[in-house]
Amino acid sequence: MDIEKTMQFIVEQQTQFEANLAAFHEKFTVEVEALQKRQAATERLIDAFAKAGEAQIELHTARLDGLESRLEVQEREFKAFMGRFDDYLRRAGNGHGA
Repeated sequence: MDIEKTMQFIVEQQTQFEANLAAFHEKFTVEVEALQKRQAATERLIDAFAKAGEAQIELHTARLDGLESRLEVQEREFKAFMGRFDDYLRRAGNGHGA
C-alpha cells in the first residue's frame, strides 16, 4: 500500500469537499437572501392590504354612522308626523257626526 498516494487521495478529497461545501454555502446564502427579499415583499403586501382593509372599515363605519343619523332624524320626523296625524284624527272625530 502506497501511503503517499493514500495521503494524496485524502488531501484531494478534502479539497474537493471544501470546494463543494463553499459552493453549497454560496448557493445557500444566495437562496436565503432571495427568500428574505420575498418575505419582505410579502410583509409589505400584507401591510398594504391591512391598511386598505382598515380604510375600508373606517369608510363603511362612517357611512353607517351617517345612515344611522339620517334614520334617527327620519324616525323623529315620522313620529312627529304620526303625532300630528293622530291629533288631527282625534279632532276630526270618527266621521259619524254627533
